[in-house]
Amino acid sequence: MFQILLKEKANLPRKAAAIQFGIPLPQGQFFNHRELGIATHDTSVLAADVSATILWPDNSIKWCLVKTQIDLKANESLKLHIIKLSEKHNSTRCPTGFIFESGTKFKIKTKNCLFELNKKKFGFLERVISDDRNIAENGYCTLKTRHHGVLEPEISNYQYQASSSSACLHSSDLTIQGAFRSTSGELLANFETTLAFYIGTDIVKCSFTLHNPKPAKHAAGLWDLGDPNSLIFSSLDLGIDVNDITTINWKTDKNQSWHTAEEQPLVIYQESSGGQHWDSPNHKDSSNKVPYTLSGYECRHKNSVLHSGERASPSLQINTSTGQVGVYMEKFWQNCPKALGVENDQINIGLFPKQFSGEFELQPGEKKTHSFYIDFSKGANGLACIENPLEITLNPDWIKKTGVFQYFDTDTSNDHLYKIIQEGLTGDNNFFIKREIIDEYSWRNFGDLYADHETEGYTGKDIFISHYNNQYDPIYGFLRQYALTGNTQWFELANDLANHVNDIDIYHSKGDKDEYNGGLFWHTDHYLDAATSTHRSYSKHQESNAYIDHAGGGGPGGQHCYTTGLLYHYLITGDDSSRKAVLQLTDWVTNVYEGSGTVLEVLLAIKNRYRIDLVNITTGKYPLDRGTANYMQALLDKFTLTQKHSTLHQIEHIIKNTVHPLDDLETRDLNNVEICWFYTVFFQSLCRYLQTKEELSELDDDFYYARDSLLHYADWMVANEYPYLEKPDILEFPNHTWTAQDIRKVNILLFSAYYSPDSSTSHSEKANKIYTYITDNLASEKTRTHTRILAILMQNHGAVTYFNNLHEDIKFNTVKTYTPPKKHTQLKTIWNIFRAFIRAIRHFSFKQELGWLARRSDTIARLIRFQP
Repeated sequence: MFQILLKEKANLPRKAAAIQFGIPLPQGQFFNHRELGIATHDTSVLAADVSATILWPDNSIKWCLVKTQIDLKANESLKLHIIKLSEKHNSTRCPTGFIFESGTKFKIKTKNCLFELNKKKFGFLERVISDDRNIAENGYCTLKTRHHGVLEPEISNYQYQASSSSACLHSSDLTIQGAFRSTSGELLANFETTLAFYIGTDIVKCSFTLHNPKPAKHAAGLWDLGDPNSLIFSSLDLGIDVNDITTINWKTDKNQSWHTAEEQPLVIYQESSGGQHWDSPNHKDSSNKVPYTLSGYECRHKNSVLHSGERASPSLQINTSTGQVGVYMEKFWQNCPKALGVENDQINIGLFPKQFSGEFELQPGEKKTHSFYIDFSKGANGLACIENPLEITLNPDWIKKTGVFQYFDTDTSNDHLYKIIQEGLTGDNNFFIKREIIDEYSWRNFGDLYADHETEGYTGKDIFISHYNNQYDPIYGFLRQYALTGNTQWFELANDLANHVNDIDIYHSKGDKDEYNGGLFWHTDHYLDAATSTHRSYSKHQESNAYIDHAGGGGPGGQHCYTTGLLYHYLITGDDSSRKAVLQLTDWVTNVYEGSGTVLEVLLAIKNRYRIDLVNITTGKYPLDRGTANYMQALLDKFTLTQKHSTLHQIEHIIKNTVHPLDDLETRDLNNVEICWFYTVFFQSLCRYLQTKEELSELDDDFYYARDSLLHYADWMVANEYPYLEKPDILEFPNHTWTAQDIRKVNILLFSAYYSPDSSTSHSEKANKIYTYITDNLASEKTRTHTRILAILMQNHGAVTYFNNLHEDIKFNTVKTYTPPKKHTQLKTIWNIFRAFIRAIRHFSFKQELGWLARRSDTIARLIRFQP
């Protein structure tokens, strides 16, 4: 069975095309990544660098990452297989390293070029040598700020792969980190850039991230543009001098023929998306006005406009006396404003272009990453191959065999929800069309999803802006559909959203409150326009008391934490920023529920002991809600990455302090739907924990405590649960999001039927009854393609088909005997508070206590001159 299908669909022959992809592997088959190889259908073995990304419990490889270069004919399709190498395959191994250090330089040798970079100051490529001639030199990177002039970045750290443990290094990434500082030494912004070099070509891929690490002020819990700690700048440019330029070829779309300019300057400048709503209120700046004046792009040559249009995906080919240099930027118009040009024999790549008449604002804790290619190859179609990457899909049948996705089955013939989900690509309100409605483009917005469900009942004439911020993990949902269907449009949506979340939706600051630092911002506040809050939920322009219990301000919160999609994004792509995001979000949500350990925080926890969304310090109990569920999911994702059992023990502690197999369910008030429906999300996380323990072959007391708690609550569900919309009068907003949420009950009951000692038919019958209601109810519902409904369906899709087709006859023990949960006493309260103080005092630090205060009070921060 093949694992990967490659397709060349642009009618271009490929030579040494660089590809990178993740492959899942069945448990118990491959233990040493050095023995893994990639073969074609005719058993030809490719030279490839294969590394293990995560392991199964028996230490066999669960996911591996493959990097290789491949030759393909025009329009060729090729199936790739994972194989176990033997000694006869050694001849396929390739060079083992091509980055090295020499004095103050990095030097990288590729096919025909030698690249040099400075190790102290980042100026992009300092020199490019081919045939003993400097073909390009004097690279630069400059940030022009409002108050500090033009700044150049200083390097503080770097890393690269000098060799490969699999003895086959096709590409090597040089990652450089540093900062932009004022002349007085003040940190204004951090940067990180990764330059990927390939042994078989002279193409360089550059990803550049600008990061404002400062904390926001967010007075009254509002996060509008114009924050005092925002980075205000007018341009960020990279480039390099090219020697002996003769002419410049340019085009604004990959399907165009080249146009030629014999003189400079030439620039292709995209100011806005060029769509119908290019001047949408989605693009408001801190003054609450849209700064764009140009619809689309212009190609400017000297003092005139050669060409203009709506959306440019430009390429430049700079011809010289000895060859050519090509440049291409990914997602150019989507991340507007952008510019690409040549002036004074210098390539200029305007990540935040100087041609824009306004200023850019990078909010505190915000990042932005751009990627572009520069091609020094002597071949004629290098740029064309970059513009038209090979299509890579995973074999769904192989994925099913490996079991790496929860309840994954490829049989969709009678899957009615599958048909609804596919409307996310094919319907009249699909995810690509949604982008156009509010113009979900520009460098800050692109990749996020339009929360169109929030517009129900809106009667205003303006475009209503609401951002979704990955609620219910559409990254995971998109990747799951990509794995199931092989349709790369699902992957495109997932990749765009993951890039957006990693940069914009996560709060990349360490200087704020611990319960905010590193967290995920909520979606735009319900039923309200985003105004100038961008992707940070709360704005000073929003009305108050918009709905019951309206907070009207706040920050990242544990009930909005989604890591699983980012985990799979890392496994499928090898993008390490997604792996780091999983761990960062897990650390953050742990702080939300466990605290950072200060004495003052213990005092605050005592004050907040009646808040139903936090751990009660007096009882030690966690809330039975989606926040605790998200916390457990994040820990499970962390465990998947690290395989550290301490993480599982943490989950077991949470479960034992949230539910009990003998809970008095009358006191849980589960029929109070508006307040308590979240219990279903918790039990879905508990089901995933059970699967993890089963995978580990650890059917121990912790497993059965969780299993028996599940069965106890599932029995109540069989007797009491119903589709939410059967009782619309008790709901504040009885819309069809509730019908989508019913799928959670279905999945829980199917799991409880599976784990019950007698394979309880009452549980599965109840599940199928609710499932039939969902499919019948949504089939003709016009709102079924709203973002939130599709996100919920995608996140929870597949269990019915999976369990119906499951033929494993696994027997689990009968329910164990338990002592009823003890009633909480005053003495227990005193003991819990005493223990909390002892833990805090054990690590007491005046500096830490003052820092905790200063992060919550500007007055304290000024008095002690606090520097986060």
